[in-house]
Amino acid sequence: MSVVRNETRLAQSNLAMNEDTRPIKRTAAGPQGTMIFRPGDLPSTASDNGDRGPLDSRQPHLVGIGGGLEGHVFPLRAGRTLIGRRATSDVVLDAVSVSALHAWIVQERDGFRIINALSTNGTFVNGNKVHEASIVDGDLIGLGQVELRFHSGRGAKPSGLTGSLARSWPWLMAGAAVVAFSAWALLYR
Repeated sequence: MSVVRNETRLAQSNLAMNEDTRPIKRTAAGPQGTMIFRPGDLPSTASDNGDRGPLDSRQPHLVGIGGGLEGHVFPLRAGRTLIGRRATSDVVLDAVSVSALHAWIVQERDGFRIINALSTNGTFVNGNKVHEASIVDGDLIGLGQVELRFHSGRGAKPSGLTGSLARSWPWLMAGAAVVAFSAWALLYR
């Protein structure tokens, strides 16, 4: 009888009630050793202390504004940058709320995207949880309890055609060729 009571007590001690009064299992760490936080455990927004990094930088970068990284500047690699707690990440954030492989920032022809990788606590852009999202200069990125300000850098914009025009110019050229051929066929028939 005492064995059953002890097992019941142990099972109850591992459960807590969330705001909706549904039992939730308490865990100290996620699959990568990341501390798990519920949304209420995290601050809604860290105070923006302003950029203390190089504002004239032509390279895309992140500036820490919360989570103990205030003022730290993290340059981004060309192409794609892995952000996480793992020592082999391109941007290493030594914080227990950040997963080993937390997110990617990818530079594309028409801008930048952030992609949630294997994070336990999620990736946020301007307070919204995202799996994948476009980011622009000045966006607030949340990774666990760490908050970073994204700066695209003045030199980060690709030269030449961008956006939808860059994607549609082959079709425009093909259309112009068809029109030119049709005009030639009508004139020299």
